[in-house]
Amino acid sequence: MKYKERIKEFVRNTEGNLNAQWTDDMTPYSELSAMTEDFIHRKSIEGRIASLFIYHQLCIEMMKQLINYCNFHELICLYPTQKTHKSFKSDASYSEILNELKFKIQFKHKGKFIQKMKFVNDMRNKFGHELFSQWWNHEMEKDLEGIDKKHLEIFELFKLCLRDIYLSIEKMKGKPAIVQLMNE
Repeated sequence: MKYKERIKEFVRNTEGNLNAQWTDDMTPYSELSAMTEDFIHRKSIEGRIASLFIYHQLCIEMMKQLINYCNFHELICLYPTQKTHKSFKSDASYSEILNELKFKIQFKHKGKFIQKMKFVNDMRNKFGHELFSQWWNHEMEKDLEGIDKKHLEIFELFKLCLRDIYLSIEKMKGKPAIVQLMNE
């Protein structure tokens, strides 16, 4: 698909195309999120650790989605100048994705969101890398207390961030070059 046609398609159906670019099936994310609730309600340390690892993966997906929206915002801001963005490899690390997000456009709550992403990664690293070597130093119950509520806060913050980027995209759709493109 040619660059102009791709931009037009994404302007016509921004959310649909950006969500489809991110994933073609939301089922795994919904199921994983439901699993964490089940694990948390069992009130076992194993369930909380498993939930932390799932939350970590879900945070990766949230960051990828924010990056998709930021990339499209950049494309329509720069239009008619063409730009391509790198794609993430399927094995891209949490840190790579987080660093990419840090250097994207500013949006409301970006700093707070990035701070929370760092917290999740630090917690995952603590339990993933030090679980056996530092077993006696962990205050696991304390560290994982309220992990489900923290993730819910992150998800709510993610929705606010995504909404702000979307509103910026909508505003840029009124840019003369985009209006002209859509009338071609």
